[in-house]
Amino acid sequence: MTETWRVAMDDRTTRFTHDTGGTGASGERRGPDRPKGDSRLPAHIMAAVRDTVRAAAATCVEPSRLEASGPYEWLAIVEAHDAELSGLLRGYIEACRYLDELQHHAIDLGRTRLADAVRDATFARDSMYRSLIGAIGRKSRAD
Repeated sequence: MTETWRVAMDDRTTRFTHDTGGTGASGERRGPDRPKGDSRLPAHIMAAVRDTVRAAAATCVEPSRLEASGPYEWLAIVEAHDAELSGLLRGYIEACRYLDELQHHAIDLGRTRLADAVRDATFARDSMYRSLIGAIGRKSRAD
């Protein structure tokens, strides 16, 4: 069994579910079993990380296979082929989502100042991005 990340947006937690499907069929981009990604992730966040998700997917499959699909499918391709890269990518997307929530939604932070929370979230997002880009670079050179 492989573990696939699923994000529950309502309570802001990340949970694992077991995917019992075969990785061969789920890695194809055409047909009924093609990867669909996690449509619960906000579209504006996926648009913001589009190039990074595509670069990660290009380390898993032939880049020409990515032309007719989008970031949700690319995310599913990474999940099906590389658990380490998938974890880094999910962490980066979650950091982007959290920063977006801090900046654009009314979040009750209690005694924590919003400016401090945004600064910390920006640092976390940038740190995750550097780690992710480093991992993508290492995987690209290994091929």
